[in-house]
Amino acid sequence: MPKVKRKCVFNENLQKEYEFLKICVKPGIIDKIECIKCVAIFSIEHGGKSDITQHINTKPHKLAVESEKGNSERGLFMCARRQHNHSFISMDCTSQLIRKMYDKKFSCSRTKTKAIIVNVLYPYAYEKLKTYLSNANFVSILIDSSNHKDLKMIPILVRYFSPDSGLKTIILEFTDLPGETAEELTNYVWTLLKTWKIDKRVIALSADNTNTDFGGVILKRGKNNLFYRLKNNFGHHLIGVGCSAHILNNAIQTFLCLFK
Repeated sequence: MPKVKRKCVFNENLQKEYEFLKICVKPGIIDKIECIKCVAIFSIEHGGKSDITQHINTKPHKLAVESEKGNSERGLFMCARRQHNHSFISMDCTSQLIRKMYDKKFSCSRTKTKAIIVNVLYPYAYEKLKTYLSNANFVSILIDSSNHKDLKMIPILVRYFSPDSGLKTIILEFTDLPGETAEELTNYVWTLLKTWKIDKRVIALSADNTNTDFGGVILKRGKNNLFYRLKNNFGHHLIGVGCSAHILNNAIQTFLCLFK
C-alpha cells in the first residue's frame, strides 16, 4: 500500500522566518499563501519550505523586492528634502544631477516627489501624530507669527510628554491668516485644537508678550486677547507662559548682571 504523503502547512515557525508571507483569506481560496511583496498567491502543500524558496527566486518576486527597495530609498530622500524645506520644483534639477553623477536610472522629478510626500509621507506622519496626541494626558501650545511678503504666517506647535520618548515639541500646523487680531487667532487656534481633539487637555499657552496674545508685557491683562479668549473657551485653568525665548534671555541677562 503506497504511503500517503502529508500536506505541508504554513505554521508559526515559517511565519517568523518569512514575515512577508501570510495565509490567504480571500473568498474561495483555501490553504494557500499570499506574498505581501509581490501579491502572488501559491500553495506549499506539496513542497513546504522548498515551495517558498522557489517562489522567492521567481522573477516577479525579485522585481517587487527591488522596486520596494527603490521606493524606500526615494521615500528617505523625499523626507530629507521636505525636512530642509526644499521646493518640489528643485527636484527637476536635482533628479538630472543624480542621473548624471550617480544613478542613470534615477527618476524622481517634481511630480513623483509631490506624489510620494503628499500620498505616502504625509498620511503616515499624520496618523503617527494622531496616535501620539491621543496618548498624551496634557499638552501645551506655542504660537508665533511672522510676515512673509503680504502674508501673515502663523505656526502652531504643541508640546507633550511621551513615556517612550520624553518631552516632545512638534509642529501641529503652519498656515497663513489674513490678519492677526485676537478674534482671528482665537478662532483659528480653537478650531485646530477641536480638530485634533486635544482642546480638553491643553494646560498652558506660550506666545509673544503682545497686546494681541496676552494683553501686554504684564501678562493676563484685559479681555481682548488670545489668552483670555482661549481660557474662556476651555472652561478650565490655563497657564500663561509668555514668550519662552524672552524668559530665557531675561534669566541669562539677570544672571550675568549679578556676577559683574
